[in-house]
Amino acid sequence: MLQVCANPCCPYLVHSTSQEAGPFCCGRCWSRHVKVIKGKHAHGNYCEQRLPPDGMKVPRATYTPNATDLALIEQATILRAGGEHSVKKGNKLINLKTGVDKGTSTTPPLPPEPPYLPTT
Repeated sequence: MLQVCANPCCPYLVHSTSQEAGPFCCGRCWSRHVKVIKGKHAHGNYCEQRLPPDGMKVPRATYTPNATDLALIEQATILRAGGEHSVKKGNKLINLKTGVDKGTSTTPPLPPEPPYLPTT
C-alpha cells in the first residue's frame, strides 16, 4: 500500500524497500520531523524521491516514536542544548566544561543501557 512520508512537510512516498526508514522517505525526513536536525527540505542520496501518482489520493503514514527513537531524540537534545560536553543528571542538562545548568529536559532520563543496540 502506498503512503506519503509521515513528515507533514514532505511530498514523497515512504521508502519502498527499507524497514529502517519506517514511515518516512528517508532518515533526514525522520530527523527533521522529530527535530533532531534543522534545515531545509533537502533529502539525502538514500531518498527515492518518489511522488504519488498524478490524481491518486494517497494517505499519509503515521508515526509514533518507539523507545529506540526516544533515546536517539534525547541524545540529540542533549548535544544541541550544551554540545558534546553535556550530560544529563536527572532532568537537568549540565555542561561538563563549565558546570552550567543548560535547562530542564522535558523527557525522562535515558535508561542505563541503550535500548537501540541490536539483540540476537
